[in-house]
Amino acid sequence: MKNIIRLSLAILVLGATSCTDFLEVNPRTQVSELEFYQTEAEVMMGLYSVMDDVQNGLMEVFSYAFLLSDESETGGGLGEGVYKYKYDNFTYDPTTSPAWWNEWDYGIYNGVTSSNILIVKVNGSELDESFVRSIDAEARFYRALFYFYLFMGYEQFPLITGSLETSEIYSVKKVHGMRSMPL
Repeated sequence: MKNIIRLSLAILVLGATSCTDFLEVNPRTQVSELEFYQTEAEVMMGLYSVMDDVQNGLMEVFSYAFLLSDESETGGGLGEGVYKYKYDNFTYDPTTSPAWWNEWDYGIYNGVTSSNILIVKVNGSELDESFVRSIDAEARFYRALFYFYLFMGYEQFPLITGSLETSEIYSVKKVHGMRSMPL
């Protein structure tokens, strides 16, 4: 009986104290936006994220956009680029060809969002002024590039130059051409 009481008491003491330090671990695979953009290396990672959106989002949009002009043709050999023939020949419709429109708006607005976050964070940092100016200018250039492709695809589009609150989503100013857009 004494052993059962001692064992129960030991389990109770271990159970009550063992989990406090063991389970409180900071996430190792993700970093909060509040903790990031503190050093030049982290700001450069943010810039690389914007560049990744340029490389992965805009290049596909660029190739489809030029297929719709007379500046390029599909494929270079038998069977190459077959999935793009419908764009080259203007035989696509929204029910059979939605993929690149999704890339057009989602991919480009993903780049706009990355650029906006970088612009806000780098301008609010305590880093060297010349470094901040150069990163800010580069992020604004990429944001303007994303907006150029939005203009190319839609002509009218929502202008998002910062973070949006949920209540602001449906009241974003719409731009009707590139001349009226502040970059």
